[in-house]
Amino acid sequence: MRKVSLLLGLMLFLAPLSAFAQQDARVTVQSHVEKVLKTLRNPALKGEKGERQKKEAIMSAAGQLFDFVELSKRTLGLAWNRLNMDQRKEFVKLYTQLLEQTYADRITAYTNEKIEFSNAVPLDANTAEVKSNVLRKRAMWPLSSG
Repeated sequence: MRKVSLLLGLMLFLAPLSAFAQQDARVTVQSHVEKVLKTLRNPALKGEKGERQKKEAIMSAAGQLFDFVELSKRTLGLAWNRLNMDQRKEFVKLYTQLLEQTYADRITAYTNEKIEFSNAVPLDANTAEVKSNVLRKRAMWPLSSG
């Protein structure tokens, strides 16, 4: 259970929020997370088709919240500069798929934990941190995005 909560946080929070103004970061993150959670809680989404719909909701939110190009750059560090444009595009595509395959199954195992959000804290011109807590019946797991 702890892994699911932490992975939910990692997947939904630990990335630059480049597509949105910093002052709207909290509202943006919260609305996308709540949309995903609503889908995950839907009892009608069962079986293979339901799992597929849940994963689509997760990746849709991730695609709107995360800058996968920036995540790819940060992952490769200086090696990013040695790649040509086609190699960069391929890496971003494969890295995005890896993140989906790694985290989507675990996030779909969500079991109705509550998530609290704090206000966004600007980190630079394009990035803000939204701190949050995943609340379980017996524990609280602090998470932050940035």
